[in-house]
Amino acid sequence: MVIGVALATTAAALLVPVLVRHDDSAQPAGQQEADSPWRDRLSLELPRDLAVHGSRGFTRTSQGLVLEGGSKRTTCVLRSHAAGSFDPSTIPASSPTLDINGARAYRAELANVTDPSRPAPTIVWEPTAGSWTTSHCGVRDAADPAKAEELARKVQRSPQRLAAPYKIGYLPAGFTVGGLSLTPSTNPARRTRGSFQAYIGDGNNARSSIVVDPASKFELRDVDLRIDFTVQPLGAGLRPTGAVKGLTVNGRTAYWMQQGLLIQGDGFTVMLDNWGRLPQAELLKIANGLELTATPTSPANWFDAAQAIP
Repeated sequence: MVIGVALATTAAALLVPVLVRHDDSAQPAGQQEADSPWRDRLSLELPRDLAVHGSRGFTRTSQGLVLEGGSKRTTCVLRSHAAGSFDPSTIPASSPTLDINGARAYRAELANVTDPSRPAPTIVWEPTAGSWTTSHCGVRDAADPAKAEELARKVQRSPQRLAAPYKIGYLPAGFTVGGLSLTPSTNPARRTRGSFQAYIGDGNNARSSIVVDPASKFELRDVDLRIDFTVQPLGAGLRPTGAVKGLTVNGRTAYWMQQGLLIQGDGFTVMLDNWGRLPQAELLKIANGLELTATPTSPANWFDAAQAIP
């Protein structure tokens, strides 16, 4: 069962169901190393003619970023691959070489992210040992290698800090965070919303999968729980069906809903989407184990995801 999630339409001021195993033992968040997957390896100063399309998607082995804009309707897709997750032998031997910020790079014909059946001119380089990055741009059906190279030169060589609005303090044994997505607010004046989402599963790869970011083809094969932090309340008069009077999580009003547990804050909400049908007791443990940043609606003061996300 594959669910496409257009995060840009579901994310004011920032920015699949299967029965699973569980038990009462805690899995602490722990400290992450500097090479944590929860670092931004596609941090760059955006050109004036391009903006982030949808969300930034992160998995433990790769990261995607889609940019769109310009009078020519340009679309660019950048992908960063963790060490060992990209096969450099796929780079044709005849590919011309160039230098990208001190790293050897290639102008290569590689499978297009948006259409793997059609090879496309791509800039591919190795900013750090074993970790490869690709950049591809196109205008409608025509490739734009020059734009792809321009973007490649803007990507910072060292991984940058990734901000998270909460720390995860408890997960049932066997459960891990498989992916993250971050959707920044694009125009607070229009009440667009930003969100941060963690996708969690127990690794059984049963029937559940989800496309984290349709534009960059980020798909996770096992998702039982999504923790969705959204800046902008759902409404002061919200009283979800089935609300339990007096239910609080970490001192905040909470509601049981058909799809999980909703926590309402001042200017934000946190939703635990229970696709894997975990028992309510487990959801409450996970929810009460969440430590929210002191300034939820100010991403500049969020936690470092490398320490906040296990």
